[in-house]
Amino acid sequence: MGYQTGILPDDDEEPPKKVYRPKPRPKEWETDEYGQSTTTAKQFICTECGKGFSLYSYLTKHQRSHSGEKPYSCNLCGKCFAYKPSLVTHQRVHTGEKPFSCNQCGKLFVSKFNLKTHEKVHTGEKPVECPACGRCFSNNPALVKHLRIHTGEKPFTCTECGKFFSSRSCLNAHLVLHTGERPYVCGECGKAFANQSNLISHRIIHTGQKPYVCPVCGRGFANQSNLAKHKLTHTDDKPFVCIECGNVFSRKDGLSKHYERIHKKKLEF
Repeated sequence: MGYQTGILPDDDEEPPKKVYRPKPRPKEWETDEYGQSTTTAKQFICTECGKGFSLYSYLTKHQRSHSGEKPYSCNLCGKCFAYKPSLVTHQRVHTGEKPFSCNQCGKLFVSKFNLKTHEKVHTGEKPVECPACGRCFSNNPALVKHLRIHTGEKPFTCTECGKFFSSRSCLNAHLVLHTGERPYVCGECGKAFANQSNLISHRIIHTGQKPYVCPVCGRGFANQSNLAKHKLTHTDDKPFVCIECGNVFSRKDGLSKHYERIHKKKLEF
């Protein structure tokens, strides 16, 4: 004689399926994209800076920022990196891969960080403020670069002539003076330029556009440097003094022209 141990399903009914529901991760394991804990559970503390991490492996990776250790090297150019994701991002420079796309304008980027930084161009977000002058920036690297204006720091050196620069982009723009390279070519007239900013300024000649407008008189200029020079005409500030006759000028080129025309000498700055 058998014993009934449960209610049997009807012939036309399937037995209920067991549904798998993954357990939520405990809060002490929640981390940001850099591995730092986003909760209060930061049991692994860096003895150098006091920064806390949820896992010991994240702490050891972070400590490379203090030790300077760079165990990951590019097999194409030999450049070394402290973190493997940084190496992966760098290798896209060689392959040309840009897997991150802006959904606003379609521009492509080698890393998610670069994409996020770019997206602030569309939103206008500038959450980082300069403590010296109050100017705002979309990201911290841009602020660091700007701060060198106040400190006078120029950490990038030209190996050809020893000249110092405040940013790597300024150094790269300078280096083409030694190589004579002009890789940026105007599609309208074929004129070549050493850097992209000069090409952009040149293109305005073909369009006739003058997007930089003086707020005092409304006069338009093709580039920002010409506008900056023009603005000096509206101020009483004339910092350039002729050592021959004492005449003062608001712009360096004005002093130079005066020196050559009146004193028949070439002014050396």
